[in-house]
Amino acid sequence: MLKSRFQHRTALLAVLTLAGCGGGTGDEGPPPVQLPAPAPSPTPAPAPAPAPAPTPPPVASPRPDATNTGVPAGVTLRSWSGPAYDGRSNLVIDGYDLPKPPGGSFYHFAGADVILRHCRAQVSILLSGPRSRIERCDIHGGISISGAADVVLEGNNVHGSTSDLIHVTSDTGRIRNLMIRNNFLHSPEPACGAHADGIQVRGVENLTLENNAIDMGPWRQMCGDDVLNAAIFFENANGGNSQIRIIGNYLNGAGHVLRLAPGRDQRIVDNRFGRDERYGLILNNSAPGDIVAASGNVRDDSGEAVAIPPP
Repeated sequence: MLKSRFQHRTALLAVLTLAGCGGGTGDEGPPPVQLPAPAPSPTPAPAPAPAPAPTPPPVASPRPDATNTGVPAGVTLRSWSGPAYDGRSNLVIDGYDLPKPPGGSFYHFAGADVILRHCRAQVSILLSGPRSRIERCDIHGGISISGAADVVLEGNNVHGSTSDLIHVTSDTGRIRNLMIRNNFLHSPEPACGAHADGIQVRGVENLTLENNAIDMGPWRQMCGDDVLNAAIFFENANGGNSQIRIIGNYLNGAGHVLRLAPGRDQRIVDNRFGRDERYGLILNNSAPGDIVAASGNVRDDSGEAVAIPPP
């Protein structure tokens, strides 16, 4: 009996002792509650890129006329006294009046890198040197380019020629990279027997005719014969013509306004045609496939589309 009571007390003491164990003092609170980590904030979507501003259409150059070609207002001209033939290179003739030269009927500038600017010529001018330029000159006669590469004619008022207003020929060498732009070609005065053109081309590689006004005027004859051939006339001569750009010109008058010849890579775009032609608007003597672009060509007075006829 005593043993049984002792065993019971010993067991109870063991239980109480175990209840106070567990690594603490018995005064600690409940273990901390583990909260879940907050969800990350969503990454905002990038703002859409602003749409690019529309590109404005190019501003068309004004049509050349007597007010925006030739010698600018306010330029005082001095008298030029040079010879009819001048072979000097790097010659600059700026602000001069060129009278008829002694012993000649025209001026021939044969040197390289010749510049005629803000000048008035009473006779025709011939260029035969490379990289030459005629800019903002008034020429009573015509301009001829013979065998010269990299020539620029810009902003000139050319009139009163007895033959072609501009004549381009590869007779003495291959003409390449010729720019004829923003010129006013008008009022030819063809002699009896002439076949006058606004621009005649007899052999060229890479020619740009851009924003010129070429007005041959109403049809007429001299000495009973036709004397006005074309506003622009291409002839298959001196190695032929290639890489032709006829862009944004005003063309009027003559037998046919535009006469084409064989030659690869021809583009005829955005030209405006008057109504003074005699026999037809366009005479197409090119070969099939030569013309690679022809669009935007219209009658000037009505906007009526002008088609390039097939060869």
